[in-house]
Order: sequence, then C-alpha cells, then structure tokens
Amino acid sequence: MIGPFTGEYIWLSNFYPSVITAVNGDAFATAEHAYQAAKCNLITRQGKLAWDLIKRTSNPAKARRIGKKIKVRPDWIKIRIRIMQRIILQKFTKNIELKDKLIRTGKEKLIQVNCRGDTFWGQTPDGIGRNVLGNILMITRQLL
Repeated sequence: MIGPFTGEYIWLSNFYPSVITAVNGDAFATAEHAYQAAKCNLITRQGKLAWDLIKRTSNPAKARRIGKKIKVRPDWIKIRIRIMQRIILQKFTKNIELKDKLIRTGKEKLIQVNCRGDTFWGQTPDGIGRNVLGNILMITRQLL
C-alpha cells in the first residue's frame, strides 16, 4: 500500500507541481488548481472571477480554499469524477518522469490518506472512505 501522498510519494498528491491545461487553454500550476477551477460556473461573473483568482494563486491550498467558497456549476456533482479523471490522466501523460513513477508503483494499492475527514476522495487514517482519488490513480496506472 502507498499512502499518504507525502514524503517519497508527494508526487501523487494533487498539490504537486504539474501544469494542467484547461480546455480553453488556461494553464494551472497543479492538479488541485485545475480541479478547483473546473467547479466554476463560467457563465456567471462570479465564476469567471473565481476561475481567474484560482489560476493566479501560486498555492494549491489557497486554490482549494477558494474552491470551497464558490458557488459551483449546476452539474458539478455529476461531472466531478470525470473531471478529476481527465486532470489526473493529463498530469501523468504530459510528464514522462511522473508517468514512469506511477507505472513503477506496480500493483500497490494507492490510498489518499488524509486527516481532514475527506471520505470521498480519500480515506481517514483508520481506513474509512471511498478513496476515489486513489482509485483514479490506479486506473490511470493501468491505462498507461
């Protein structure tokens, strides 16, 4: 098992520097930035402002904080996993070093262990949660 995504495995984290390009061509510093920006409803002025703010911030934790405060696009719950899959696939296909590292994890189970109580994208230290991010990473590894 590999997790949490710190230390030797920090590169598995969505906070790890890795430029992600949005459909409109905008570049984001990390997968976290790209994911939080994808929540924005670009039809609204507030959504456009939030998108730009997330794009400009250099800190993925700040991007997450902004993303938690915005009014998300109406279809967000339906598309959020698909969005994360695309972001993760891009992260590991655009960067050969990261791709190789992911492949070298072999058949290890990848678990996004976190202490924030996120039981959707990860698991708590005592193993409670769906680990959707870890599963996406393992599927991406298979695809590569």
